[in-house]
Amino acid sequence: MKTYRRIARQMSFFYFILIAGTMLAATLLLSLNVYATSQRPNRIYFDGKKYDLCTDPMEEYFKTYPNGKPKIYFRDTSLYRGYLATFETDGGSLFVKDIEANKPRVSGDDSTAEWQSVLADIVPSNERLKVDWVTGLLVAPFGNYRQLDYTEYDCELAYENYLVIEVKDGQVGRSKRLVGFENWMEFQQKQSDAFRKTKEFKDLVKKWRSEGDTDESINSAIKYSILAHSKKILVD
Repeated sequence: MKTYRRIARQMSFFYFILIAGTMLAATLLLSLNVYATSQRPNRIYFDGKKYDLCTDPMEEYFKTYPNGKPKIYFRDTSLYRGYLATFETDGGSLFVKDIEANKPRVSGDDSTAEWQSVLADIVPSNERLKVDWVTGLLVAPFGNYRQLDYTEYDCELAYENYLVIEVKDGQVGRSKRLVGFENWMEFQQKQSDAFRKTKEFKDLVKKWRSEGDTDESINSAIKYSILAHSKKILVD
């Protein structure tokens, strides 16, 4: 159960968990029932095309700079984080393009808040904000989709296509496109198999064992959140 709670925390920053078992799904949903409504995704412009993004890179930034996080004036059950972030790739780097949130039209009057850009409040210098705090895989599903049986999360849908983008300290590396939900699931399995051969896997197992997790729970956690742990594309 400790491992499943760890997975739940990781969902807010890295990747959605595509769960194969009803029992595991039920456990996760119980721990995440506050997010029972589909959450509006962030967005990314990659090679000039806009995609929905099933990750939330800004949350790590706001952990370091909590005063920069947009204030929530009106609670929206489809957007608990309170903002929409848009990212873009440019010259091999990942940047914040815009951040939007509800903000009062007149300072101090919460009753007249409207949806608008708040990027200048977060980065007052007007300099482009490079996402250099992120190392890992960004996932952008696109095309038609169908709802999976056991969840209501946007990023738990079965899409026609998936784009995986490798990022290291804000620098964009490899990308991989997958056509079809079945190929997406196969990619995750191959990624998991490859990750288990790495030093990072051994270090992670050692750490979790020291925290009291069993090998069974560790294997399940890695299987169902492989893209949160493997920081680069490991398979062709």
